[in-house]
Amino acid sequence: MEFKAHIEKLVGAANWSKWKRQIELLLRHHDVHDVVCGDRECPRLPAEASAEAIAAYEKAQKAFIKDDSLAQLILVSNMDDSNAELTSVCNTAKSVWEKLLSVYEQSSGQRLDRLMEKFFRSEKELEDDIASHIAKLQRNFSELNDELRRVAKTTLPDLLLMSRIMSTLPSEYFEFKSVWESVPIEERSVNKLTERLRLIEMRLPSKSTDSTALVATRKKVFKKPERKCYVCRKPGHLAKDCWKKGSKPKVEGDAFVCTVEGVPESEVWIADSGASAHMTKHKNYFVDFTKFVSPKPVYVEIVMQLWLMDMEL
Repeated sequence: MEFKAHIEKLVGAANWSKWKRQIELLLRHHDVHDVVCGDRECPRLPAEASAEAIAAYEKAQKAFIKDDSLAQLILVSNMDDSNAELTSVCNTAKSVWEKLLSVYEQSSGQRLDRLMEKFFRSEKELEDDIASHIAKLQRNFSELNDELRRVAKTTLPDLLLMSRIMSTLPSEYFEFKSVWESVPIEERSVNKLTERLRLIEMRLPSKSTDSTALVATRKKVFKKPERKCYVCRKPGHLAKDCWKKGSKPKVEGDAFVCTVEGVPESEVWIADSGASAHMTKHKNYFVDFTKFVSPKPVYVEIVMQLWLMDMEL
């Protein structure tokens, strides 16, 4: 079956990184990537070669020229007119490639610094889902490792990539961080981390829906009651401003406050009709009770709002 690749033409620095990766894959598919990067050179005829050596040299030279021409054709046919003009003076695939590298890539030191800064300063965008965010970090990590491999003959471990992913997660994934830390290091992988984060993301409520529901709930629960005057029993004003107050004789009295003690704190319950679940330390309250093999953390959040009313005697 004939293979066809659809690659966007090189137009400049904006699509250089993507174009470079696609072209390298296409060159490898046609077994001519080594010609472009310089790992395979045109054969040379040794001095005082025999007739058999000359015949072998001519055959190898012909094969190399054919592969070099194919590599140049792949490169030039996937450029726009300006880049084709830029490389028009190059007569080998290696020289075409080196010309493009000199234009669109910095020196080794500058490129390495830029890739490190890009990887370690990346943050999750609000519009990105977990899969897209991790894909961006993986691409940056791959480019950084490629440059490290070329310059320093070394690479960074995947543990660093997983740590970087965890450090960029929003607050909704706080509990998962503790869970992931309990996974043995030898069992961790980027694919497993991505899979678990995707499951959590699918269970999270939509931010827009959640915000709307929260506002509606607050308005319903914490609606301030309408005040009434306790002198004339009419709304709209307080007792200190009531016009009937001056017509009544002033009555003085004492106010008594008492407290009742004797209820142990361990038996006290806080009723919350809006809670999704309740907790107690008394096992006998449960119809069915299953004990965890190991302790599980529980997070409790209490939000209270009180309305204070003006009172007069």
